[in-house]
Amino acid sequence: MESTLSLVVVNSLQRLDKCESLTISVRQHRYDRDTATAAMTRLMGSMARVKKLRLISACLDWNVSAIADALKTNVKLTTLKLELFECSSSPKELFAALEVNTTLKTLLIGFSRTDGSCAQALALAVSKNASLLNLVLFGHVADHCMISIAEGLQLNTTLEKLQFAGAAAGVDGVFALCDALYTNKTLKKLVFSDFSATQEERAALAKKLAGCNGYSRVLLPLAEPDLPCLSALLTCPTSSLKELGQLNVDLISDAGLKLLFDALASSSHVRTLKVAIDTRSQARRAALCSLLRANRSFRSITISLQNDQGQCVQELLDALEANRNISELVIDAFDLEMQTIESLSDFFARNRTIIKFKLPFLTPDTYRIVENLSRGMMMNPLIVEFETCLFSTDDRATYFISQMLRRNRSVLNRAVDFVVLHCNDKRAAEAFELFRGKPCLLDKVTETSGKTESEAQFAIASARNCLLDNYLVITGIVRRSVMCHPRGSGTECDQLNADCWQAIVRHLKVSDVLS
Repeated sequence: MESTLSLVVVNSLQRLDKCESLTISVRQHRYDRDTATAAMTRLMGSMARVKKLRLISACLDWNVSAIADALKTNVKLTTLKLELFECSSSPKELFAALEVNTTLKTLLIGFSRTDGSCAQALALAVSKNASLLNLVLFGHVADHCMISIAEGLQLNTTLEKLQFAGAAAGVDGVFALCDALYTNKTLKKLVFSDFSATQEERAALAKKLAGCNGYSRVLLPLAEPDLPCLSALLTCPTSSLKELGQLNVDLISDAGLKLLFDALASSSHVRTLKVAIDTRSQARRAALCSLLRANRSFRSITISLQNDQGQCVQELLDALEANRNISELVIDAFDLEMQTIESLSDFFARNRTIIKFKLPFLTPDTYRIVENLSRGMMMNPLIVEFETCLFSTDDRATYFISQMLRRNRSVLNRAVDFVVLHCNDKRAAEAFELFRGKPCLLDKVTETSGKTESEAQFAIASARNCLLDNYLVITGIVRRSVMCHPRGSGTECDQLNADCWQAIVRHLKVSDVLS
């Protein structure tokens, strides 16, 4: 929902008693602050069923106290995203509320700056909170604040991901947080979006990360000193390294890039790759394309484009299409050429492996980009997630994409029904065939059935066997079973055992039989 946050709007929202996920984007001037504050207080006190809440404000001082009070008592909210960049109030009260909250799992908070008292409140919350799994901080966090957070992290036993997604982190804060990992054994990911250090400091950090197996837990922009240790880890069959920090290929030497790409090409355990590239560099673009074609373990690719040139991007898309294992694609750029947009649209019209697509950038032409992309995406039956910085159903193109996402998610839900219920429904079986082998099916089965990942994998395999055993019934060729008139010699169809039937129908699809 995007609107002026007024009491009228809040009264309407209160009637959504079954709403579990809510996004509010406020475009409101500061002279409406009193009204908005009262509305926010009432909203936070009434939305008892909402599990996911995102609050965005362009120019409004959020009532942080109302949000903090709600966090102390709310027992439903599991995900909270707040953008407080324009808010003059400190998020200190919000962090203090985390000490007693027992249900929140994910907190993403954007702010302009933190002071010492705010950092102490966050450190105390990190040390005492026993439910939060993911914490993402957008904004500048000074070194002394990071050191305070590191002290709290040493006492935490539940947090799995801590990300600093704002300005460049200082070297003292990064070292303190990395040292905390020696004590904290539960944090799986410590992420720094940017990092400022001299060559000597960067080499010292690389040595520290290599000594404590830190590359499997710490993600930060890669530099030349990281490459020798990383390359060795990538070729080690027992390594637990599944994700690398962002790699800017234009800042790495030719020898270092070859060493890393050769190791990545043969790696069987890295799932996520994030690269930044100047598409005008032909040799490095060719090396990246070769890597994308060769690797078979990548599941998620993020490409940050610098100086977009349409024909060059087409080469990258061709390489992505050749890789049948990548299911998530993120294109990050400040601007895209029309040729690139058309190439992306054609790519999605043809591609049958990508199920998640993100455009996390903001340009004046975002709506034009989405409009052109929608033409190809409407022809794609698999994409179930699409994210961009601007997404409003007031726009015709984004409305069509919303309809496409609903259609595809509905098909995914039918596939889950086939896995869980083993129903003899042709549409459900077709949906299962479409999504079988895709990570989203495994995730959805796990989410809806409460099964563990291994149990969900077994259920999907069982559903596949059910489809093979009952193919003729599911497709409507026969009502119950096959019966043949005896003809004397030879083997009749009804005498074939289950293995024989499975061997036959493995070459067929449910969609091969017309309704």
